Amino acid sequence: MEADSVHSTIEKRIRNKDINIPADYVTHCENARLKPFPYKVFYLDHSFFKDFPEIKHYTSIRPGRKVGDPTVTNLKQLKYEEGVIRYKLRHTDNTWQRNTVKE
Repeated sequence: MEADSVHSTIEKRIRNKDINIPADYVTHCENARLKPFPYKVFYLDHSFFKDFPEIKHYTSIRPGRKVGDPTVTNLKQLKYEEGVIRYKLRHTDNTWQRNTVKE
């Protein structure tokens, strides 16, 4: 895989090097390969990462609650919309069923 090659090249470059601050990794990663061109490195700050407590969390996606109702293993397709989870029990179904889940 390409990522394995990139990782290997960077690891060879930073071996036995002093890394004093995280920003030092940027320089070493860029210079790990010079031909045909240096690697592109993006220095990330805190705004790049998601705030997981603000992401919706569903306690269950099970479409039924009683004996005989569909279970998660019966689901064939899921479609997430704003505040709603829709599902299909068969790939050939034309309509999506709506799941009423508690957040």
